[in-house]
Amino acid sequence: MPGDQRDATTTATARREVLEADYRAAHDELLRALDGDRCGALLSRLEELVDAPLEGPPWSPLARERARDVLPGLVRATDRELRERVEAAHAADADPSVPAAAADELFHGARERAEEARCAGESLAPLWGEEAKA
Repeated sequence: MPGDQRDATTTATARREVLEADYRAAHDELLRALDGDRCGALLSRLEELVDAPLEGPPWSPLARERARDVLPGLVRATDRELRERVEAAHAADADPSVPAAAADELFHGARERAEEARCAGESLAPLWGEEAKA
């Protein structure tokens, strides 16, 4: 086998081994998550919802209110929490005593909350149209 072809084969084999190791690590992490308390709690809540009596799932008192009256307050609360998380992340990032990993985690939480806020805002679109997307 010529040298260039042998080098390419060795490189391909090394890359395959790295990918397989990454796959195994991700797979193991997924199995740990599925076996964890959070997933168990979610499954328990879903079972409760499915097994709820015929009168319906365990709705909150807000479920009886009109969406037009309730949703804006819920969206404002989501937005307020997002702003608080962003401010906390920026404060942690500016504080030299806070480890970079901790600040990164706060920014990650803020990004997750931003996605929730976007979805919450979009939930208003059927009621307010384009105004809800602004």
